[in-house]
Amino acid sequence: FLYFIGRLTRELLASSEVMATGASWHPTGVTVHDLAAKQGRHHFKVEGRFLTVLTHKGQLYCIDSPCHHASGPLGEGAVSDIEGIPCIKCPWHNFIFALDTGERVQQELLVPQDLPTGTFTPASQMQYPLQGWPPEALGPAKRTGQKAQRVHAVRVSGENGDVEVSLGVGDRYLSDGPALDQKRGKMCMTIAEGAPDKRGPSTKGGGSSGGG
Repeated sequence: FLYFIGRLTRELLASSEVMATGASWHPTGVTVHDLAAKQGRHHFKVEGRFLTVLTHKGQLYCIDSPCHHASGPLGEGAVSDIEGIPCIKCPWHNFIFALDTGERVQQELLVPQDLPTGTFTPASQMQYPLQGWPPEALGPAKRTGQKAQRVHAVRVSGENGDVEVSLGVGDRYLSDGPALDQKRGKMCMTIAEGAPDKRGPSTKGGGSSGGG
């Protein structure tokens, strides 16, 4: 365990800054050593915004904690690479987002010409891989380009390895509302802190391995 913490800390220090924007930097309340001991995740709030910072394969990411869809605890979602895209999957309704951009990720459905369009339901698009379709109908995973979950710049600063974030700015993202809503944000944080009876609606087709 101590070896794992030391290796993860070295990797994070090596990638000390991500998406630098030149904006103000805010403390997260943790160091890279703390993150390693906390299984690579930390939930916190900056300027009224609910955020999660996490690690995946030695890289730091920061994303709005509440899922834009139903304010579920996205920050506690399973993390994995999907065809080379670093992703996090909401534990409530299986929406998948790219950790580096916040856009939705889904598997492309190549509908054969003899198959009427509109025969698949939106729910089937929430899974990866898609279920119930012949192999020839399934395409690769793709980034949708949808501005869904806002991501934020992360860096490691100082001799102690303090993790800092710089809030993302620019175009509106769907998660802006939930992330700034104090009631929904607190609900999300309460769930993330481990209330098992509040994990939300059960879903089929669980996510891949969590954490980093």
